[in-house]
Amino acid sequence: MSKNITLFASAAALISAITVCSLYELHKISTTHADIDNSKHRFATDFGLVKKALKKAWRSVGSDEAANTAPPAIKLGQCILYNHTDLWGNALVDGRHNKLPTAGACCKHCSDYNNGLRNDEPPCNVWVWCGDEQLCKEQLHECWLKRLPYAQIIAPRSISVEVDGRPVAWTSGTLSKDLDLTEVMHTWRLKALVKAKNMSHTWRKGGLGGATPPIDPAAIVDSSLKKLKAGVKEPQLYHTVTSVQGAYNQWQTRIHYYHFLKMKSKCRKEGFCEMGGFTRLLHSGSPDNIMEEIPTVVVDPMPPSLLKHDDYVVLNRPYAFVEWVKIASFPERYVLMSEPDHIFLRPLPNFMRGDKPAAFNFGYMNPVETNCMRIIKRLLQLESDLEVEKVFPIGNSPTYLTFEDMKRVMPIFLNYSMIVYQDADAKKEWGWVQEMYAFAMSMYVAGLRDIDLIPHLIAQPPFDSDYELTPGRPFYILHYTYGLDFNETSGKVLMDKVGSWHFDKREHDPKPIPRGMRYPAVNVNFDLGRELVRSLNEATDAIPCWNQYYESSGGVANKDCGEKPPPTESGFRYLIDDPA
Repeated sequence: MSKNITLFASAAALISAITVCSLYELHKISTTHADIDNSKHRFATDFGLVKKALKKAWRSVGSDEAANTAPPAIKLGQCILYNHTDLWGNALVDGRHNKLPTAGACCKHCSDYNNGLRNDEPPCNVWVWCGDEQLCKEQLHECWLKRLPYAQIIAPRSISVEVDGRPVAWTSGTLSKDLDLTEVMHTWRLKALVKAKNMSHTWRKGGLGGATPPIDPAAIVDSSLKKLKAGVKEPQLYHTVTSVQGAYNQWQTRIHYYHFLKMKSKCRKEGFCEMGGFTRLLHSGSPDNIMEEIPTVVVDPMPPSLLKHDDYVVLNRPYAFVEWVKIASFPERYVLMSEPDHIFLRPLPNFMRGDKPAAFNFGYMNPVETNCMRIIKRLLQLESDLEVEKVFPIGNSPTYLTFEDMKRVMPIFLNYSMIVYQDADAKKEWGWVQEMYAFAMSMYVAGLRDIDLIPHLIAQPPFDSDYELTPGRPFYILHYTYGLDFNETSGKVLMDKVGSWHFDKREHDPKPIPRGMRYPAVNVNFDLGRELVRSLNEATDAIPCWNQYYESSGGVANKDCGEKPPPTESGFRYLIDDPA
């Protein structure tokens, strides 16, 4: 079995294990009402069911008019209603035995339910009511009370389009908190229309092998930024830092830094720019051969005397951050922690609102899943299940926070990374992502228990294929952590086998990737696959002497081979133009 197949199998098993929970008691399971018959109710926690329903809905969309009828939020006192919408959540009260005459009465029941609860009992924050006699049939007037953890990221996956050709009968609602579903659900409808009419962005229209994208990813307007930056007059400058070690990370970091500088240059030309300085945190203990190319701070790796960790080198990262925050000095107030395998697709704003942290939510993390919750409660000595909802599904990267908060969090991050590593139960449950859970818990311990989650911050092919999460929500970073395979005859992406077109960064260790990587065949309609090749090729063409760097397996990295790489389409020249 190849390395690529093994990795995909592991990823699939991890995602399956975390996102699917046993149906062990009613109030611990998520409920969907959108695709059930009259004789039984269907329970699910797998978001795959949502995607499946959406795909059915995409096939049923047939007119622009249907695509432009997104359900608006209706505010009635503390009740916020969304018609033709079925929100997910853990069922607290079974609607089959709780029938109420109006949506308002259902909302009031949700509010009344919360009176007198113990501190460890989850309150109702989502309710779902069925009021259309023709559509609801035997489910008419059912009122389900639910608890929806991480509502800000679950909401976009809720169903508000047709399911199996039928309109969604349910009215959903929240208490006082508008989930801002209007635009999100509207974008799902637009995406449904695009899919149904085969109008998606396709590289098949551009260049030999689709080498030229039909659109500039950086030109896609992020409709969320207007609201985020409303009233912000001065840029909230942030400093980008990435922690690395070894030849394998080095070639990725050079490409990462190229795209960082390119987007910072573009950002500065646009006027309102929040991208500040950059630090490569090299935790090898010794300088390497690109010290003059990328701003670098060298720190020692975690000593074995502190904890022997030969089988998990990732522990060097929290140790490096602890050492760095002791000595770092830069003008920016905020920090973005990034990874060497991040390609910036567009200028990155600071997604923080004031000093509130912001981060990408990882789909394979679920702190409130039964086993994860049990471990987190034990390690943090928590009694309440509800308190675990304040441990967010994030890793240290990509995460924004103030530098002052970072200085507080990093020692805790190191401590919990070592605790988790030595805890057999946690290590078995979380595997390679144990350090991510350690970071999530360290944020909780540091008192950072309210974090904005940004689902469109990074794209991770093959699980993401388009430039946008939904129309108006473009991805900012392409994260090429997974292997990518295509059957170039059928044009399909492969999840369980090596394809005729194949790329996996792990196979380029220590030898870097070469220049001129081949594009997938033209019938492979997978935007981010081609964008990955284009971005890698652009960077390796622009970084001087990459051929010598490649042939020497990273041993030679200089600017003295006589190359003068051409500027990009925007005029940016690597290591010549200073975007600062």
